[in-house]
Amino acid sequence: QRLADSMPGAFRCLGKDEKGPPRSPPQQITTQAAAQILDALTRIAQGTGGSEERKTFPSIHDAWLHALASPDPHVKWDDEIALRQLREQLDQWQRSARITRESPFTFCMRLGEPRNGTGATGWNVDYLVQPKADPTLQLPVSELWNPSSGAFMELSRYGNNVSEYLLTILGQAARLCPFVNQSLGRKNPSGFELDGKETLDFLTRYADMLRRVGIDLMLPSWWTGQGPATRAGIRLKVKTPAMQDNSGLTLDSLFQFDYQFCFNGEPLSMEELEELARLKTPLVRLRGQWTYMTEGSIKTAIDFLRKTDEGAMTGRELLRISLDGENEMKGVPVEQVDVEEWLGGVLAKLRDPVKIRAIKTPKGFKGVLRPYQEKGLAWLSFLQKTGLGACLADDMGLGKTIQTLALIQQLKEQGERRPVFLVCPTSVVNNWKKEAEKFTPDLKVLVHHGADRKRKDAFRKAADRHALVLSSYGLLARDADFLKDVQWSGLVLDEAQNIKNHETRRARASRSIKADYRIALTGTPVENHVGDLWSIMDFLNPGLLGGHVAFKDRFYKPIQLWNNEQAASRLKRLTGPFILRRLKTDKTVIS
Repeated sequence: QRLADSMPGAFRCLGKDEKGPPRSPPQQITTQAAAQILDALTRIAQGTGGSEERKTFPSIHDAWLHALASPDPHVKWDDEIALRQLREQLDQWQRSARITRESPFTFCMRLGEPRNGTGATGWNVDYLVQPKADPTLQLPVSELWNPSSGAFMELSRYGNNVSEYLLTILGQAARLCPFVNQSLGRKNPSGFELDGKETLDFLTRYADMLRRVGIDLMLPSWWTGQGPATRAGIRLKVKTPAMQDNSGLTLDSLFQFDYQFCFNGEPLSMEELEELARLKTPLVRLRGQWTYMTEGSIKTAIDFLRKTDEGAMTGRELLRISLDGENEMKGVPVEQVDVEEWLGGVLAKLRDPVKIRAIKTPKGFKGVLRPYQEKGLAWLSFLQKTGLGACLADDMGLGKTIQTLALIQQLKEQGERRPVFLVCPTSVVNNWKKEAEKFTPDLKVLVHHGADRKRKDAFRKAADRHALVLSSYGLLARDADFLKDVQWSGLVLDEAQNIKNHETRRARASRSIKADYRIALTGTPVENHVGDLWSIMDFLNPGLLGGHVAFKDRFYKPIQLWNNEQAASRLKRLTGPFILRRLKTDKTVIS
């Protein structure tokens, strides 16, 4: 109908003569065009591929089947009587479909809920008929089997054979749904009754098939079409510990939590879950609302509550659950995480960096930071204080170097005496030294490079006398055995894409060095390279994305091979808080 309504006038401008009106209504032309297109496409799909046209057939039915798949639609058969009989057979065969298609009625099935009880029994489906011209009028089929009833007379006004329509549509439905078929064994069928499991079977297996043949299904509002709108899982309430020594959310910190099993946001006790398990019916009335719970989900919840007296999780697990939004604990989905006080503030800032407060440029920094660089410093400082790694991925030329130096200077002014180890390509070691001398002259810089470089204890003592130690990726791998012995306050990797292959010596060495905080600097959009992202993120926040094999199964394959947008979105939620990327074209940078 929509195609007919939008048809240009030129499509139907032909009349019997020049002054006559258009010959055919739009809907007729559209129907004919659709039929011809469908016929042509079917013949192309079933075509013989240029094989020779057959001359003879063993039966008229073989000739008809050949004509259906042939460019020539004519049935090649000389017996006119047989042709007429075939036409009559085909007409009878199509009659039921034509009756329901051209009928002025719509056949409806309405699922009724049990008025009381547990839901194990008492479900029913009623048959209804409504005129297409007046959908508000719904007449029960139980009244339509009586030709003298008011309902029958009401439908008869539309001129069709009501009884023939009912028998035809019920016959079609019976071939699709066994419950309808069983109802036809009774005189004047008007519906059927179901128990809880049969009702779920009707909803999940047969409802969609019935709807596809034109039957209107009136289902409860809690059933969405794909299933009931249900959410089952645990709600965690994390106990926020007191913050000591300015230590925040570290990946290995342990956090205690209380938990509740919830269904559609409603907490359920062990007693309620055990009662649901005893009922052994998938459709149950819960707090006045019918809903669907599988025996497996109930058993999993009961097992979880029995085995989990008190809960504790690492900061790594807390981050993964809070940021991902699609996690499980012992096989039970985590529906909600409630976090308060300073810990809640940390998670809120991770989700929305705009909430991070600006900080003053350190006094010892000899330069002026632009507004976006001040925000970068504040972001780096926030993640450093919370014990989380940061990837600063600004465009080349936007000042990743001075933002990093400003952070190191700030920490020195706050009393940090341990050195920072900064690794970069050999070609830019001298540039880092010059930038540090220019912008942060208070930072004593040691360049660990060359054949005469210090080693082992001599290196450790020299490093402790400096604020910043510069070295290259080659020496990171070569000298890792004694680089690990220094108590570093921070570890910074410039052009961090150098560790994108997690199996290389330099990547393994970078993960082996301990430091209070870690920073990765890169000018490339690491979030667009799923394969490289794991290695950099595992350096920054070890274990946040799980092991490499699990990461490939959970993210890499779905995103790279199958273009799974849901997996890409989840990965962005997990890694986005730890990646800051500004472009030269950004308004905040230009201004």
